[in-house]
Amino acid sequence: MSAKINDYKGTFIKYLLVFSVPIIIFSTFFFYSQYSTQLENTVSLNLSRFNQFTQEVDLFYSSLQDIAISMSRDDILPDEKDDDQFTQMLWRYSEELGDDVLILYYPRGKNNIYVKDQKMTYTEFENSEYYDVSLSVSGLYSRLNNVLSTYYLPIRSVNGDEIYSTAVLFPLPLSGGEIKGSLCFLIKSDYFDNLYTEYFPGKNSQMYIMNIYFDPIYTKENIGDGNLDETIQQLAFLPVGYSEISTAGSRLSVMKNRNIRTGFSYLIISESEEFFSESRTSLGILTFLSVALLLFSALMSLIIAKRYYLTLFREKQKNENISNELEHKNLLIMEIVLHKLVDGSIKDNDKSSLDYNLKCANLYFSYPLFTVFTLPLEYSMTEEEVGRIQTEIERGSEDTDAYTCQRGRHNTLVIILNHDKSKDRNLLSQWLMRQIGNEMKEIFIYGGSTYDSPFKIDDSYIESVYMQEHSHLEKSGIELFVKDVSAKAGFRYPEQEESIITQAVMNTSTDAALSALTNIFSQINDCKSPVIQKGICYDLVNHIVRLSMEIEGEWDDDLMTKLLSYPDTAWLEQELTNLIIKLSQIQSRKMEEEIIKNRHDIISYVQEHYRDKELSLDLLSSLFSLSFSYIGRIFKDETNTTFKNYVTELRYAYVKEQLRNTDDAINDIIHNAGYSDAANYMRKFKQHEGITMGQYRLQFRKG
Repeated sequence: MSAKINDYKGTFIKYLLVFSVPIIIFSTFFFYSQYSTQLENTVSLNLSRFNQFTQEVDLFYSSLQDIAISMSRDDILPDEKDDDQFTQMLWRYSEELGDDVLILYYPRGKNNIYVKDQKMTYTEFENSEYYDVSLSVSGLYSRLNNVLSTYYLPIRSVNGDEIYSTAVLFPLPLSGGEIKGSLCFLIKSDYFDNLYTEYFPGKNSQMYIMNIYFDPIYTKENIGDGNLDETIQQLAFLPVGYSEISTAGSRLSVMKNRNIRTGFSYLIISESEEFFSESRTSLGILTFLSVALLLFSALMSLIIAKRYYLTLFREKQKNENISNELEHKNLLIMEIVLHKLVDGSIKDNDKSSLDYNLKCANLYFSYPLFTVFTLPLEYSMTEEEVGRIQTEIERGSEDTDAYTCQRGRHNTLVIILNHDKSKDRNLLSQWLMRQIGNEMKEIFIYGGSTYDSPFKIDDSYIESVYMQEHSHLEKSGIELFVKDVSAKAGFRYPEQEESIITQAVMNTSTDAALSALTNIFSQINDCKSPVIQKGICYDLVNHIVRLSMEIEGEWDDDLMTKLLSYPDTAWLEQELTNLIIKLSQIQSRKMEEEIIKNRHDIISYVQEHYRDKELSLDLLSSLFSLSFSYIGRIFKDETNTTFKNYVTELRYAYVKEQLRNTDDAINDIIHNAGYSDAANYMRKFKQHEGITMGQYRLQFRKG
């Protein structure tokens, strides 16, 4: 008996050694190698989030500078007689920035200050809801009086609950000359806090945004009682990227990034234990699993393997979700930059601004030439169909890179092709026809001229729109913009330039309109015949008069008489330049009003027809003649949720109301709410409420 027991023990020990020891050794080695990889992935993932975070802050500061530049160009600074136009413009910019930023304008040498759409004295401002005592402590008033260049003023903490964190000040005009006033953007503390929480939820860390002198513009301290003031100089010399430092007996993980344009440095500092908390947790689990393997060799090895692969799968899924989210944000930034290029909102020859925008969008133009094509989309097309077209085009071809963006209000796909000299417009347009041929039956492609500068992308776009508006195509085809190069008797009537002025003003592309006007006056000044000169000037005045009547609905006869009696062409060019700028601004306001009306009509329609089974983005696109992507953005802006979620909420409220107040059959209620699959909806209702629909009805009536 004892011999059998001893044999059993020996066999058990032998199999335990043969089976368990190799498993433990190899599994421990494998798990620890994977743990090391997790450490590297943690650094890489956090740096990716951090870079995206800093890019978004950089774009935010860039948008403030764009507003200052725009206000300098518009030259609508207030005067003593009439400053309504200025306050309207200031209000429009305030609405554009949202609740995170308060815009102030302070005229030099005066005691007035403009806040949103209000004009008040500085003393009234100090007693208003917009004021915070920390502004006085930080010296805002003195800075408003003497700012000579862009200045970032940190707001000093008084009681720990100050409204604002940073003031960004610009002298106006920003482009030089006599400074008439100071433009100030007061950035609320919540902006940085919410943005940081969005990218790093639940992180116990400390964040600095430092200016070029390494003084803090914004500080978020959430790392306990530790004070890192004595290590500021050490942080200043750290390289961009991830680093580790030791201070006060602690090991700290530091992520650093720097904006070359502004000189800002971004720092996020956390305890190394906190930074690698997920990886440390994995190490504890690993130790437990190794001990479990030793005690329960065969069974536990299978369980551990299963758990490991499940953990690996979840981690991979999590990383993929984060990567997809970051990729989505990158695509949004790219779309913003593409729209800037098409609109011409990046100032001509401002290479630093162009390079900065391209860097933020990860855009790199590889070839010297640029051609823009426009492709009208059918309103009946679905989001998936348009997405397939964009995918086919953006694959590009040899020696050609393609970028697309949808002009939502016009339901037009704008195609920017960056190519080398071996590709002319005919080859490019034929290539586009082949790429789109499988997705659309009727294809109408309109192309602008080819230019050798990205600053001319907006000109090529306006030319393609001109061809689209003057198209004679009745079936699938291509129309390319061709400049009239005839020179009979040294004269060419500027018909194309006049049409481009109309198209540019109607699309609020002021720079393109002014460029066409400059070309017309260049032809006028080169013309040797005074009679022809005068005839072109009179016709140009009449053309712009018709454009003004189309936009404003009326015309000032005295102004027309003044224009027709012009003293010289230079005077007339300046007057028409001012008039085009005015018309572009009026058109921009009309487009904004149209957008507001569209939003109200669409939301109202959905609220009235949310129970219709056929209700969809595609149906709304067809009814309102707007693209589905534009309608989707309307719901995101107006309801802070998607179209699908908004309709689901309305239907859900209807179902609950019917359960409480009627005796209708549950199946009938579900079908009347717009759903076809009653069984599926019942399951979702139970998941949401925790009880069935019948129990909900009984529970409500008992209560």
